[in-house]
Amino acid sequence: MAAIREVSKAWRPISLLPRSFGNGVRPYSTGGGEPPNGFLFNEKPLLPGEKRKWESWEKPWYIGMGLNFLLVLGICIWKPNTSVSSWGHQKALQRLEGDSTSESTE
Repeated sequence: MAAIREVSKAWRPISLLPRSFGNGVRPYSTGGGEPPNGFLFNEKPLLPGEKRKWESWEKPWYIGMGLNFLLVLGICIWKPNTSVSSWGHQKALQRLEGDSTSESTE
């Protein structure tokens, strides 16, 4: 029993936290940048009639996601039918055709 207590004392998840956790500093924040200004994503509201300028990554992102969506849609529409039931149905039709041709030749 004493050995279990010593092992449990040695393994404490709290000890895995960084030392800066208790002093009010967020250890995993990115730091730097502008301080929060109260707006969503730190973007000020646009004036009436003003358009938002896209960032450099947005156009390739939207084009790539659109093309990926079309690719997956095409794959889902034109994929081959590999279900067991359709295979069994085709085999059953072949056997019925084989039986009917052997009866008609007799």
